[in-house]
Amino acid sequence: MKWFSACFTVMMALFSLSAFGQTVKIKGEYHGNLNLDLTDNGHDGTEAAFQTTRMYVTAEAALNKMFSFRTTLDFGNFTGDATGLENPLFGYIKYAYVQIEPMKGLKLRFGQQATPWIGAMDNVMGYRYVYKTGLDYFKLGDSADTGFSVLGEAMDGIIAYQAGVFNGVGYKTAAEGETLPNLKVMGRLSVYPMATQKNSPLSRMGLHLYGETDAIEEGDDTVRGMMYGAALSFNHKYVDFLVEFMMRSSDADGDGGGMILAPYLKLKYEQWSAFATYSMYKEDGADDTWTRIIAGGTWDYSKKFALSLNYQMVTSKKHTSDSDTSGIFLNVLAKF
Repeated sequence: MKWFSACFTVMMALFSLSAFGQTVKIKGEYHGNLNLDLTDNGHDGTEAAFQTTRMYVTAEAALNKMFSFRTTLDFGNFTGDATGLENPLFGYIKYAYVQIEPMKGLKLRFGQQATPWIGAMDNVMGYRYVYKTGLDYFKLGDSADTGFSVLGEAMDGIIAYQAGVFNGVGYKTAAEGETLPNLKVMGRLSVYPMATQKNSPLSRMGLHLYGETDAIEEGDDTVRGMMYGAALSFNHKYVDFLVEFMMRSSDADGDGGGMILAPYLKLKYEQWSAFATYSMYKEDGADDTWTRIIAGGTWDYSKKFALSLNYQMVTSKKHTSDSDTSGIFLNVLAKF
């Protein structure tokens, strides 16, 4: 299989660095669940299944203090007819980039890397093994893409940023050639006004701004697609909070656009926590308003192992039988 050959080649190249005195760090992250399908699909009884939703294997190496690179292999078990494939096990190279750090607080990345928004919101929530952010879940953006970006921090962590130029097709689709003006441009600016006040309960309160633009073909014409939004986040010993808002338009008139609203709340005490999130996506010109509700509890045994028991429900405004789903999930996170 082509993806296996590519993954094997990358891993062997990384291991070969150790022969030249370079330190290569290998780490992994497993996401899986046991789910009980409560959807009224006309079948007798409740259907149950185990799933491995993600397995990340990462190799990192630092050539010196300035140059480093990373490769992350992403294995996912996609079930159901939606994939259109007989083999539901996929393997991808999610990250493969070279990073240059010319000075403290400034990094330059070239290659396949995390896009500016989704990963930052995942870090705020800390629940990537249970669910995705609103932008990622409703597929209005990709968590990784190939391109060049500048990222870093300034003013002792008060400002964090990432901006870059990308192919705009994610990391699961081959990119076709584009003229330079038609590549996707993305940027995020995060502001933590109390970041320097380490003892303040508001030290991790942040405001995040995002914008992107790329070329979209509509018939024989090419128009500019725009997406912009913001998020307010708050991380504390006992509380995590995030609300994400996004608007998308495909031309100057706003045709083909949509809106995402996604609040999230988590209450914590020692190893235990309770959380709830609601996500809504309204597409312009469509009757459907997709909504997603997830609520449950979590046991964080350590930073490397966690369990979450939760209820998940997805509905549309029409409440058609093929778009309403619900279930109970026991999610597992394990790292090495």
